[in-house]
Amino acid sequence: ERVEIGQSSGIEFGVDGLDYIGEAPYVRCESSREFAAAVIRLLQDDSAAEALSARALEYGRNNFGQAKVYAPLNACLRAQASIDQTFGAEELSAALAE
Repeated sequence: ERVEIGQSSGIEFGVDGLDYIGEAPYVRCESSREFAAAVIRLLQDDSAAEALSARALEYGRNNFGQAKVYAPLNACLRAQASIDQTFGAEELSAALAE
């Protein structure tokens, strides 16, 4: 039995697209049995659970922290500020209208 996660969005598994180096910061399960076994294994093995938790926390901080998430928006806003300083509002409107 296969667990279909995110079926409506076309994503087969919730971990697809999460790139990482080294050991995975998650447990990938392709069935409800695998999922149950993984949960039981982590509940019984504190060191494995702590290691997974540490990898997941590090991955989240490195890939979803404020600096990483907002970097593209920050770059766009800085570029806009630079344009605004180069052109006055009227010149910018005229240049965009052309």
